[in-house]
Amino acid sequence: MLNTSCYAASEPCGDKESLSVLFENIDVLLKNIKSAISAPENYYIQIQGTGITGVYIGFFPLYLGDLLQLWSCKSAWLEKSESGTKYIYHLGGFPTSGQCWLKMYNTKTCRFESEERGSFIKYFADAHPLIGGGKTQFGLFPPPQSKIKIARLAGFKNQSNKTLKELIAEIK
Repeated sequence: MLNTSCYAASEPCGDKESLSVLFENIDVLLKNIKSAISAPENYYIQIQGTGITGVYIGFFPLYLGDLLQLWSCKSAWLEKSESGTKYIYHLGGFPTSGQCWLKMYNTKTCRFESEERGSFIKYFADAHPLIGGGKTQFGLFPPPQSKIKIARLAGFKNQSNKTLKELIAEIK
């Protein structure tokens, strides 16, 4: 009998308070993106519930600096339409079949939303340079290629001890 529990991809528990602070201040953060992506203590602020969870590949956190980069360039992680601007902050799913579910925040409705789609690789390819670039294949062949020029700030091993609220107080 096959034990399928080892192939599950559960989403991380989200910190609704921190996620709310993030999206209430998204304009301030994007306006001051250089402050957030140039200093390791700002870049590596972890917000629980953000990242990538894939069956067979595991979980990869996306830090504040990663998200701001994805949202400030032409990536699949930012969607603008008549129904509002949607900031995607979590990707989960199956790289092999392409099925995915997204967690996002809609600025028009001021609500957190979830959607199921069939394009895991599209979202993963955009974030791939941030979580490992070409160093690791994550079991995908060939590795996804992104046309986006983004990179994770080097020289820092762990998440920051600074909170999002502290950063926002500094840059306001």
